[in-house]
This record gives sequence, structure tokens and C-alpha cells, in this order.
Amino acid sequence: MASQREVILSIRDLRVHFNTSQGLVRAVDGVDLRVESGETMALVGESGSGKTVTALSVMRLVPMPPGKIVSGDIQFQGKALLNLTNREIMKKRGKDIAMIFQEPMSSLNPTLTVGEQIMEALRLHQGLGGKAALVKAVEMLELVRIPNPEQRAREYPHQLSGGMKQRVMIAMGLSCRPQLLIADEPTASLDVTIQAQILNLMKELRRQVGTTTLLITHSLGVVAEMADRVSVMYAGQIVEVAGACDIFHSPRHPYTRGLVGSISNLRDYARRLDVIPGAPPNPAKLPSGCRFNPRCPLADERCRAEEPTYVSVGEGKWVRCWRAGD
Repeated sequence: MASQREVILSIRDLRVHFNTSQGLVRAVDGVDLRVESGETMALVGESGSGKTVTALSVMRLVPMPPGKIVSGDIQFQGKALLNLTNREIMKKRGKDIAMIFQEPMSSLNPTLTVGEQIMEALRLHQGLGGKAALVKAVEMLELVRIPNPEQRAREYPHQLSGGMKQRVMIAMGLSCRPQLLIADEPTASLDVTIQAQILNLMKELRRQVGTTTLLITHSLGVVAEMADRVSVMYAGQIVEVAGACDIFHSPRHPYTRGLVGSISNLRDYARRLDVIPGAPPNPAKLPSGCRFNPRCPLADERCRAEEPTYVSVGEGKWVRCWRAGD
């Protein structure tokens, strides 16, 4: 049965290539992705699998050159983002679609105060004047639970801790109440205590603001805490899509099984953790057939010769694998 929720973001057959000294890198190679209104969709995979490049393509921020969006279609609320002019896409960034970047330490401008950086989007997209923009910026800092927000708004990024910088990035992302928030590894550089605080904050803000979220992560712990549905990415392709519970309890792709099997369980401390053998392929020299076949314990001749297509394995569940039933 088809979902009744509105599709906020739809990506079809997206392909993004990079010209490098090693040759052509197909960083994103035929990605299909759907994000529905009000949900948190997690995009999961090892470093280098193409998650961030997919997100940058939605924002139209892929560095060109060396990168190039070769083909595909990205629809946001029914509008084709790849057909918009630079002026039109700039109006959507920050207002309708916002992104929390991976490294708050390098994403914030060290020469501007925290308040000024939040106020910039408010001036551009909401037309607020200086005093009104400052009041709103302080409100956003208070919303993300930064103590003494009036004082912090006058401080520079180097005066804040890593956790506070990340909260500032969230405040910037939510300042214009975007309909889609892309969070790229929002807790990757933080210690575990601050990670828990940030995740709890994002869940609370989701309830308050109602923003749809595309969450990019390599941490299945974050997925378990935050996600409604999960898309698993490997070597530039989506290899499995399912609800978060299904991903943990009945993964169908051997790569997903390997990821789930590598999670430690304090209640079963005697169990040896599973290990995915080998390493991700060189993106400039991808293997023939299934891209996971050199590391897959189930791979056969067909896996090494033919690239698998998507197979439905239940309502809302898809897998790209010839051996999904084994």
C-alpha cells in the first residue's frame, strides 16, 4: 500500500562524477532516495560511500570542477532543483532546505560572532532588520539550550566548546524553520556525553518544529536513536532501504548484516563481533558485478559478473542483491 505522507525530497538515478589524478571517480552512481514529510531518513555507510556528496548535490554545493552532476533528477516538493538558476537555489538554501555540516569547527566563520552568523540567514530570507534579527538569533540560541544566549551571541566561535559550536550549527540550520534539514554527521566530532545531549536536542526540536530530516551517519547507534527509515549506501549506490527496526532485526543485504553484526551488545558481552573482511573498493577502479562481491561471503559467479538491480522484499523494503533471499 502506498504511503499517505507527502514526499518532500525525491532523488532518482543521481550520478555525480569527479575527475581525479587516479581517473574518473563515480562518487554517486545511480542513487534513488525518497524522504517523506515529518520523518527522519538515515543515510548510512562507511566513509567514502557517497553520503555527503549526495547531500551536497541536493544543496547544489558539489565543487565543480573537479565534480560534476552528470545526470539524475532531484525533486523538492515537486520542483526540480537541478533546473533552478544559481539565484533561485540560493533563495532555497537556508530557508527551505538547510544543512548542518560535518565539522562545526571549520564550518563557522572565525571572524564573525555567533550572533552575526545566525542573523545573516534571518536578514536574507526573512527580511529582518538588525535589532529584530539579533532578538531572533538570541531566541534560537536559547532554543538549542545554550546558556547565557545574549552573551554567547556576542562571542566568536573560538570562545565556544565543541558541543556549543554544534548547537550553534543546529540553531543556524533551524533559524528559518526549513522544511528539510540535512544533518551530516552532526555528532561525529563530539564525546559520547555531548553526543547524547545533541541527539536528545534534535529529537526535541523535531517535535517542536516538525522539520523533516535527512540524517547522514556511519553510526548505527545514532540510527537506532533517531531514524524512522534507513537507506544503506555502499560504493556510491543505495543497497538496502527499510524501516529502522527491520534494518536491525532482519537486514537483507550482506553488507547491512555486516554493519549490524559489528555492533557491540553489553547484554551479550561474550559474543565476538562480526567483521566485514577487506576494505571498500577504490572508487576509480570499481569491481564488476556487485560492488560488494569481493567482501561478500555469499558471492557467486553471477554476483561477480552482473550488477544487481533493486528487488522488493516487503512493503517499503528494497534491496540490491542477487542473494537477498539466502
